[in-house]
This record gives sequence, structure tokens and C-alpha cells, in this order.
Amino acid sequence: MNSPQIRAAVLVAAPVLALLALMTILGSLGKDPAPDPLTALGLIVSGIGPPLAVCVILLLSCLGWGSVLRRGFAEAPDAWTIQLGLGIALLITLTLVVGALGLLIAPVSIGVVGVGLGLLGWQLRGVEFGATSVRVSRVWLLGLPSAALLLLAAMAPPGWLWDSEFGAYDALSYHLRLPQEWLASGRIEPAPHNVYSYLPSGIEGVYALIGSMTLAPTDDAGAASGLLAGSGWRVIAAQMFHAGLALVTAWTLHAFVRRVLVKGGVEALHAGRCGVVAGVALLATPWVVVVGSLAYNEMGAAALGAAAMLVAVEDRIRPVWRGVLSAVLVGGACAAKPTAIFLVAPVVGVLLLGSAPVRDWGRLIGPGVIVGVLMLSPWLERNATHGGNPVFPQMTGVFGSAHWDDEQVDRYRGAHRFEGGAVDRVQTLVWTSPDAPPDAPSVERWRGAMNPQFGVIFPAALLAGVIALLCLSTHKPAAYLLLGLGLQAVAWMMFTHLQSRFLIPGVLPGAALLGLALGGVRTKRSRGPLGVAWVIVIAAQAGLGVWVFAGQRGGRPNFGLLGRVGMMRGEPYDPLVGRADPTAFMNNELDEGSRVLYVGDSAALYNVHDALVSTTWDRSPLGEIARETGETERWSHALRARGVTHVYVDLGEVRRLTLSGWRDPGVGSESLARWLESLGEPIQIWPEEGETRQLLYRLGG
Repeated sequence: MNSPQIRAAVLVAAPVLALLALMTILGSLGKDPAPDPLTALGLIVSGIGPPLAVCVILLLSCLGWGSVLRRGFAEAPDAWTIQLGLGIALLITLTLVVGALGLLIAPVSIGVVGVGLGLLGWQLRGVEFGATSVRVSRVWLLGLPSAALLLLAAMAPPGWLWDSEFGAYDALSYHLRLPQEWLASGRIEPAPHNVYSYLPSGIEGVYALIGSMTLAPTDDAGAASGLLAGSGWRVIAAQMFHAGLALVTAWTLHAFVRRVLVKGGVEALHAGRCGVVAGVALLATPWVVVVGSLAYNEMGAAALGAAAMLVAVEDRIRPVWRGVLSAVLVGGACAAKPTAIFLVAPVVGVLLLGSAPVRDWGRLIGPGVIVGVLMLSPWLERNATHGGNPVFPQMTGVFGSAHWDDEQVDRYRGAHRFEGGAVDRVQTLVWTSPDAPPDAPSVERWRGAMNPQFGVIFPAALLAGVIALLCLSTHKPAAYLLLGLGLQAVAWMMFTHLQSRFLIPGVLPGAALLGLALGGVRTKRSRGPLGVAWVIVIAAQAGLGVWVFAGQRGGRPNFGLLGRVGMMRGEPYDPLVGRADPTAFMNNELDEGSRVLYVGDSAALYNVHDALVSTTWDRSPLGEIARETGETERWSHALRARGVTHVYVDLGEVRRLTLSGWRDPGVGSESLARWLESLGEPIQIWPEEGETRQLLYRLGG
């Protein structure tokens, strides 16, 4: 082994070992029961293998797929980074096309991933790795604690972590629940009982692809199947892939800042360090760790948004290609999360137009609009075919309301908009929500940029923006990023229901401004104190993330690491567990072939039986029957005719939905109470002592 090869081996091995050591330390945090360091290390090593392997294979396949567009950006200094972003967008689109055609089966899924790997292998056939010189800034070491926390949290079973996400309720009810249903049918299609299936679902499609490409069984009646089959490692793989996208976002943002600074005349080595500061600042933001470690879709939009920002400022790409490639990336971001159309696209648009002369604007915009629509066409066509409205559940007044009636449309709109005026919206953005009581959870009080899980990233970004504006080499890009950040804030206030994590795309320009400010300062006398300040900011952000993590589950965040996915299914089972956990009871004490109707709750990911679940906005089987019969005496008979054997009722959710006005008005409080009384005594209630919150009834016949 020659000297360059030894250096390369050390360059790879040292950070990996440091990352593993940090994960072990963090894995031992918490009150008893918590794993000791040796146990934590064993759990991490034994559990991370297959999920991490799937994540790496998917990202390498994306890198290969991105090579089909290499002609358009071959001269760009960051061509490999751009290629990865484009490949992620293309894999999302391919998955949605394959799924819409009903080809979500193992041979096709393996083929899609395999072709990407083959394209990468073909591209690398002439590369001499031994002659390649690699330099990695030591500033990246600042990001190791946050990366370790991100990967460790991604190993926890979905639903265990993060109070701000109410135990990852969205993942249990649709981000992972829908891929389970698609795997069973072999098709990605809208489901009338789950309105979120009408969203583009690009990242959720990849989660289904993970199950298909790994030969997950889908027909094991009464047993965990699909992503939950076996030890359930595939749901961890889904979380690991999303965490991988967070790391890709940090790397791509670093490349963006470095490229902007080099174009502004900053020395390349220093520009690279400043880029790393931006990437690490993003990664250290607690909200990024929270959502990045869950099987959500935010980091798909963020990774593609960062890549689009990089393309937008790359003047070595011809204008037509720059417009096309930006559109591929923004279209992919919107296919990952539709809010990207007003939280990612404005930043990219400002950078794209600001970095080009006016005479080129037509060549940037024209082809880009066409390509952007093509990227979204699988979603638009799927919705138009199934419901007549290509963007359902939006624009129902223009294209129709699909299977919903007017009451459902009004209820959905009311829950997904903010009722306050302009002053209230601004107050919610920069301080607390005026409607939230003082004792409300922080995620309800601090619904904007000052949510504790953002830390100080936005105040620091504004300060950095002022500094960068005053510097000759960075004043233009700083102005573009500040304008983009302002447009994001306005869009968040106007077009969303003001939830804090919807502002995560704002961390892209925010963190980038930190890097630009440091790069724009010319003298070492000024650069040193600012660099120290940014290190303090990053360290504070990382420490805040660890503090949030350590407080999960009453100070026992790593008990989920001990129990793994089986714990969430009720394994190993004991009657004492069943008396404490409804899912454990249903999975282990109901007969094979049972069919459970959920009332109130819709987070049924871990129920191995056939579960009839609907979102708050969709008609449940009970709601449909109530409208058909109008008599509670006939509800049980109608449900038995549909094969329902048990009814699970979450009284806490029913009360919450009733108070908020979101409950299906077809099933009134009094009629529901009369019907439940007619079912007799529940076979199990939870908790056994104190105020009853959940009940399980057997539907006799």
C-alpha cells in the first residue's frame, strides 16, 4: 500500500470510527433502562448493517441515474454533487411511474436500482482511484456529533422518538402506512380512505421500493409483513435513507457556498471551509435531526432544493441546460413534498435569474417550465385518473372534489389554514402563536422561526446576511438569499397552516448565509472572531439537539434502541404488555383473520391484522354506514357484513377531534356513545386504572 492509499484509508476510517464512538456515547444516554456503552455498541453494530447497506445502494443507484444528464453539466466543478441530486430526482420519478403502472414488484424494483448501479459502474470504468487526490476539511469534524445523533435516532423504531411529532404520528398513519398498502397491491395509487395518498408521495414511493427490492413478503396473514417483516429492519432502512438525504443536503449546501465564494474571488481552500460551516450549521439544526431521522419527506425536498441552488449559480452550465436541470431538481423536490413549490422554488428562481443576464432569462424559464411539469406528470396523471382533479385535495373549486363532498372539503380547508390576520401571522412567524395557551406544548406555542428546535439559526442567518451584504465579494448572492428567505417567510404565512417544520427549507438559505459571511470577510483579524462565533453557534445547535433527544420518553430515549421494532409490535409478548399497549394486545390476543375497525385513531402501522383505518378528513366505514342507515342498531350488522370482527376506539382522539371541529359529523357524540353501549362490555380498556382512553370491543354476531 502506497502513501496516498494509506492516507485515503485513514481519511475514511477515522471519521467512521469517531462517528461510531459518538453514536455509542449518545446511545447510552438516559435513565434506566438504558443500554450501557458496550450494549449500545453491540446494538448499533448489529442493527445498522442492512438498513445502512440499503441506504448506500439507493444513493449509489441515484448517482448512476444522474449520469444520464451528465452532458448538461460535465464542465461544472461540482459535477458529481449535481449528478447525485439529479439522480435522486430521477429515481423518485421512475418509482412513481413504475408504481402507477402496477409494476411495484421485486424484478422491476431490483431492475430500477440495478440499472442505476450499472450506469455508475460504466461511468467509473476508466477512473484510476489510486491517482485521485482527496482533501476533506477538518471543519467537518464539527458535524460529527449531529451526524451521530441523526443516525442513532434513525435506528429507533418509528413512533418511539420526538414529542414534537407526537411520536411520529404522520409516519405511522401515512408516510410508512401507505407504502405498506402499496407493497401489498403492487401499485402506487390513491386510496379513498387516506387523502395523503393523493399527494405526490415521491419519497414514500421510495420507501415502498425498499420493501419491493428487498423481497419483503406481503401475504403473511396475521404476521408482520411488508416493511415490518422479520425484525422490521426495512422501516429502519426507510428512516436511514431519509437520514442519508439529510447528509446529502449538508454536503450539497457546502458545495453551493464554496462555488459562490470561489466565483466571488475567495481563495478555494478558505471557500471550502466556509462551505463546510454552512453544511454543518444545517446538519446541527435540531429540526433537521428530528425530521431527518424519521421516515418523512422533508429532507428529499431539502436535498433537491440545495442541488437546484448549486445548479442555479453554476455559470459553466449553458443557460438552457441550467434551466432544464434546475427544473428537474425543483420538480423532484415538489414530488417529494408539494410545499416545495413555494418554499424551495422561490429561492432557486431568484438565484437562477440573478446569476444570469436578462437576455438569457427566456432560455432559463421556457424549457424549465416544460420540464418541471413533466417531472410532476406521474402525480398529476394519477390523480386525474382516480379523482378527476390532478392536484386533489387542492383547487377543488376548479377541478372538482373527487370522492369528497362539500362538508369534507370545508373541514379539510379549515384545518389546513390559519384563521388569524396579518399581524397574527407575523407574530406567529417571529414569536409565539397568539392562539396558543401559555401551558401548551412548545410545538404549538412556537409555530414559526423561533421554535426551540430551530435554535438560533434564523437570527444568526439574518446577522450573517447583513455582514455578507457589506462585503464586496458576497453582497449580490447575499441579497439573493435574503430575498429568497423573505419569499419563503411570506409563502409560509400565506399558503400554509403555520407549522414550524414547514420552515425547514428556510434553513437552506439561512445556513448558506453563515458561510457567505465568513467567506466575505477579507482580513484574518475580522475572520477569526467571526469564525469563533459561528463555531459557538454550531456547538450550541448541536448541544440543543442532544438535549432535546435526551428528554424524549421521559428521559429514556434509548429504550427504543433496546426494544427495536419488535417492541412496537408487542414482541416478546406477555399479558402484562398487552394490558399496557393496545397494539401488543391486538397483535397477540386476537385470532388470525381478525379485522379491526379503528375509530378516532389512524396510526395503525404496527397492527398485523387487517385494520380499517381512515384519516380525519376521509369517510370511515362507520361514517359511511351511519349515513346509509341512520340507525345505530344497524351499524354492527353492516360492519359484520364487511368482515369487521373488532372495534378499537381511541376516546382521547375522538374528544380532541370533537373539540377542534374536525370530527366526521356523520357520527355524532350521542350516536357513537349509544352504539358503543350496545356492544356490551369492552374486552380490554387502556389504561386499566385512571381515565379510560382506549377501548377494544368484540363485534359479536
